[in-house]
Amino acid sequence: MAINKEVEAKALLSKEEYQKVVNYFSLTKDKKHKQTNYYFDTEDMLFQSNRIAFRVKKKKKDDTYEMTAKLRQKDGSSIELNQNISYKDFVILLALGIMPDCDVKEKLNLL
Repeated sequence: MAINKEVEAKALLSKEEYQKVVNYFSLTKDKKHKQTNYYFDTEDMLFQSNRIAFRVKKKKKDDTYEMTAKLRQKDGSSIELNQNISYKDFVILLALGIMPDCDVKEKLNLL
C-alpha cells in the first residue's frame, strides 16, 4: 500500500482552454490514456460524512485496478491510501459492496 500526501487543484476549462493545454504539452493521442473511476460509499454516507473519498480506478492501458481512499485534512490537503487489487476483488466490491482484506481496509477500520 502506498500512502501519499497531496494538495490538489481542479479547474473547469473551456474547449479552447483545453486545446491550449493539449497544444502546449504536445499531447497526442498516443500520449493520452483512458481510465474509469468507480466511487463507493455506505448507504448512510459514512465516507462522505467523514471527509473520505473511496474509489477504484480502472486503467485501460494495462487493465489494472487501483483502490484509493482519500482522507481530506483540515488544511485542504489529502492523505491518499492506494493499493492495487485484483479483478476478482473489484467485481466483488462492485457487485456486493465487500471490500477486499488489505491494508487500505485495515487503515479505514482504524478511523
